[in-house]
Amino acid sequence: MQTPVERLLINKLENNEKIFVKVSTKKQENQLVKHENNVFFVNITKPAIKGKANQELIKFLTKLVKTKLEITSGATSNTKTIQNKYKQNNITTN
Repeated sequence: MQTPVERLLINKLENNEKIFVKVSTKKQENQLVKHENNVFFVNITKPAIKGKANQELIKFLTKLVKTKLEITSGATSNTKTIQNKYKQNNITTN
């Protein structure tokens, strides 16, 4: 069963909204902790070394959303912008 925070995250990404994520590394488990001031707080088990935490973050969120995601900004920061990889490329312009 999904938590309200998980449902919010899934809804935002399915509607092609960028999400903002603040990551805490080296935690006991991967966990979507809360949503506050338009930022999702996520705990990740991997350290922030050589992109390991980023890879684990995307892997964890992808399991929740069931679609490919990518970090669009903040790759070297603990605050990141993430977007649905497929839907961002399907935006049409007139």
